[in-house]
Amino acid sequence: PTPTRTKTPLDETANWKTYTNAQYGFELKYPADMDTKALSTSPNLVVSIEPRQYKYSWFEIRTRNIPNQSLDNYYYLDFSQSGKTTMGNQQAVIFKAPNGYCDGPSCGSPFIAYVTKKGDIFYHLVFYGDDALNSIELNILKSFIFTR
Repeated sequence: PTPTRTKTPLDETANWKTYTNAQYGFELKYPADMDTKALSTSPNLVVSIEPRQYKYSWFEIRTRNIPNQSLDNYYYLDFSQSGKTTMGNQQAVIFKAPNGYCDGPSCGSPFIAYVTKKGDIFYHLVFYGDDALNSIELNILKSFIFTR
């Protein structure tokens, strides 16, 4: 028999950076041409990860400590859940905002948010620009893990 060659799948995230947060016990990978900026660390974490060539937030990591709140009854910015998935090997919910969040005279950018819960902490990955994930965003979501 003739041996067949199998292609080794290319790890698209091999050269990516890793963001680790020991306080909240998670990490994720993101493209090397992006930078992180902590917008808030207390009482809730908000970290923006943005491409160097742009001045807008491409995606954010957010946490919220909400005791006695279930994931099934959780709303993100008054949006109801549009689906379920997993994130960090935990149940997660999806929120889609094709017109962004409207408050006052205008609306923000469209986004899709993925939210999971561990203990009393809700972990959010919010991707801006539209309400669907591209392959890079999907790899970022897949790379999210809890470290404790």
